[in-house]
Amino acid sequence: MQACRVLHAFVCSDYVWHRISIDVPIDILPDVNIVSLPSSILQPIIIKALRLDDNWRKREPDVRYIMLSPVWVLNQSATIGQLQFIGKNHVLSLSRCYHHHELSFWSLEQPLCTQPNLTIRTMPMIRFSVTMFSGDSNGVIVFLGRDEKLYTISLKTLTKQPSKLPNNLLIQGRVSTVETCDHIIATLVAQISPSSGSPRYTVVFHNLVSSRSFIYHYPVSSHMCRLQMRLYPSCFVIVQCPEIGEGDVLVHVHALPPKIRINDSTPLQETTVMTGDECRLLAEHVLSRNPGLCEWFIPDEPVSEFPSHLPLIIFQQLGGFTRTIGLVYQIPMNIDERTAETYHHKPTHTFSTEIETTPQIVCIGKTGLRAVWLDKQFENEGPKLWKATFQTGMAAAVTPLVAPHQPLPFEARMVSTLRFEEATGRVAVGLWTGAVYILEF
Repeated sequence: MQACRVLHAFVCSDYVWHRISIDVPIDILPDVNIVSLPSSILQPIIIKALRLDDNWRKREPDVRYIMLSPVWVLNQSATIGQLQFIGKNHVLSLSRCYHHHELSFWSLEQPLCTQPNLTIRTMPMIRFSVTMFSGDSNGVIVFLGRDEKLYTISLKTLTKQPSKLPNNLLIQGRVSTVETCDHIIATLVAQISPSSGSPRYTVVFHNLVSSRSFIYHYPVSSHMCRLQMRLYPSCFVIVQCPEIGEGDVLVHVHALPPKIRINDSTPLQETTVMTGDECRLLAEHVLSRNPGLCEWFIPDEPVSEFPSHLPLIIFQQLGGFTRTIGLVYQIPMNIDERTAETYHHKPTHTFSTEIETTPQIVCIGKTGLRAVWLDKQFENEGPKLWKATFQTGMAAAVTPLVAPHQPLPFEARMVSTLRFEEATGRVAVGLWTGAVYILEF
């Protein structure tokens, strides 16, 4: 009996739980170090993560539905354009009506909600981004339309309209990406040259504390047809996709100059233009693929910590658009800042989609272990929702999001946008009707 007590005390100790190898996403706040958590708190978190992983892999998973349906959707034409989870119990939705757009904060504590906690009516916007501070209770939301607007938000006082922050930065060009990390906002802007017709790309950084802005003119080859950005605490990543048959997908990791992160409250009078030496190239990753049409996706979940890898998924169309191959990459981010190296990568996982389908809306988790997507059928059969698991050392597992005999409370053809939170297994689904469903695995 004494030996059992000693063994039980040992397996419940911090020493043991801090040394367990965990290969599933863990649901903890981004600014919390897992080693700092005592075993009494860490144990239920890991058990919950393992149960979620088991349920996610099932062909017939248990799914809980939460419906967020404003009463006015029956009387107006509205479309959900973007969704984002905020904290543990809130989701933010962008509804596009005919004359205006609305940003709504919803509580997830009720299985059916017909009234948002807060609604902000705005002029037409492209998209938004949110960064949270103070343990996921306070943050800043970025609106991107004709210009950039910043508002402070607090989940503790969602009944009050948010306060607008001063921002004199005018975004000129077509915005392709907006990223937020800690107190830094980064916007990737494309400007089309009237003479050549080729785009010039600019990365605009804005420090929320110092109110300073910085511009970096990003050099890019003319044959690159699509760029996307990811912002981290000490670097930013640009992913470049070439035109059909022009070559490989390139991932460039650049240094984030320290002066951007200086939180000096005395703002500069002018926007600072940064040089290539300040935003120097730290690493180039080359992702080999077959020639032909492809679409690629990186995570869109907010981050505040520096990751070990950047996941990326490529969907490559082969055989006269009748077959699509999925290629999953894990790009290491442990960079030697002393030298800029070039690395060549092969996919960690490869899988095929159904015949004559191609993924249309794709969300990959920030660790790259899970993904969800909506496919598009080339024939008359309607679209379908899928989920996937990309476990290290195992083959990719792709199954329907829910079992065929478990009908969804909406039709897949009505889906306008998706949002995926990997660590919690929550999938937010926005519809063309203006309704939102939360699927909890």
